[in-house]
Amino acid sequence: MNLIRQGTEKMAFVNLSLLVGGLFVAIPVVLHLIMRQKPKQLLFPALRFIHERRLANQRRLQLRHWLLLALRCGAIGLFAVALARPSVASGVLSSWISAGLLGGLAILAAVLALAAIARGVSRLVGGGFAAIAAALLVATLFVAGRALVGKSPLVGDQEAPIAAAIVIDTSPRMQYRN
Repeated sequence: MNLIRQGTEKMAFVNLSLLVGGLFVAIPVVLHLIMRQKPKQLLFPALRFIHERRLANQRRLQLRHWLLLALRCGAIGLFAVALARPSVASGVLSSWISAGLLGGLAILAAVLALAAIARGVSRLVGGGFAAIAAALLVATLFVAGRALVGKSPLVGDQEAPIAAAIVIDTSPRMQYRN
């Protein structure tokens, strides 16, 4: 099984200059640091319960803010990579890259499932993340198995048929005029 030929496998970007758009990942970080709220001083002694409650919720809110920041940075980074249009010369290498991405998503879903179960979130949420992790793991094994036996990749095969459709709606509600 000659999976990787020597010196012939490489990855390239069609628009490498658009990958510089990944620098825009810094925008949510800067906004996060600028928009931080100043802590409010509680001067009234009768509001001690509210102060204690705020301290208890502070850690949970910080975790949510960091997760939101990570999601924003990831979205901008994925957008920059998508605009750069990465391409892979080999079908086997593209299958391994696809399997790696699916495996990473499976690990992320499993971590979210464990975190939901540990925090006592509803069983529906934890079970949902666990089911997503299991489905992604099966997909990872399927794509990696196809790469091991040398079959053509599921995504990016140049010999795969392409289907396209153009739909033009000329109904009166679209206000089409000749």
